[in-house]
Amino acid sequence: MQPGPKVRVGAPPIGHGASSGPGGGIANLGVLTITQSAIVTNHTADGGSLGGGSHSYGGDGGSGGGIVNVGALIVTQSTVSGNWTGKGGYATWGGNGGDGSGIANGGSLTLENVTIADNAAGQGRAGAWGDGDDGLGGGLYNAPDKQVHIRNAIIASNYITATASDCYGELISHGYNLVTTTTDCLLTGDVAHNLTGVDPQLTPAGDHGGSTPTNGVGFHSPAVDAGSCTDMNGAPITADQRGVPRPVGDGCDMGAVEVTPPTDFVYLPLIGD
Repeated sequence: MQPGPKVRVGAPPIGHGASSGPGGGIANLGVLTITQSAIVTNHTADGGSLGGGSHSYGGDGGSGGGIVNVGALIVTQSTVSGNWTGKGGYATWGGNGGDGSGIANGGSLTLENVTIADNAAGQGRAGAWGDGDDGLGGGLYNAPDKQVHIRNAIIASNYITATASDCYGELISHGYNLVTTTTDCLLTGDVAHNLTGVDPQLTPAGDHGGSTPTNGVGFHSPAVDAGSCTDMNGAPITADQRGVPRPVGDGCDMGAVEVTPPTDFVYLPLIGD
């Protein structure tokens, strides 16, 4: 699910450092549904290093810091945040960083009312003769010829080292998604009501009510009231990840959380000169 080591024509490698296993939080090889859950602060290991030999390669960092999927996975009303993938290992030729720090998909993946944020893909390791490649897909990596279906999702504030990278590969949209950085991914399908290149005003994952961590959303976020109150099959969506009823306000919000405005206000007097 990530590039293999660089191979020099006519000079096969004499050694390769061990590559890290995938799926820091969850590795799905079968059929799995995740709902009203948080997959946060998981990670895969760095690739192994290898000394000696002019054609030795560092191992690759593991893919899927939060989740790796090679089966059939449905994620609804959930947060994938603060996960990361391992760096490449050191050798004469550096190893590659892990792909898909939030989710790495090599199967069939459906995302509805999900927030994927603040994940970071692993860095390729420098080598004496050549560097490894950085991981692909800071938030979400979709392997070629695999399918990711998304609706009412927020994918934002994900990185490869210091470079914004929310997704990699083709994502089949079913509408009402906010994806901030689409440099390395392509949204196809129903792109009506999608928002790209905008900031959803998220705060780090933490206690924002409910029993699981969520990313807070600003009251004036473009995601507020911009989502859909039905799923891909037209069934109504009545609660968010925390169990808060949807909608609040004029419509449902994008992502895992329905924003609830404050109910307590403090009125301060105006004091003139």
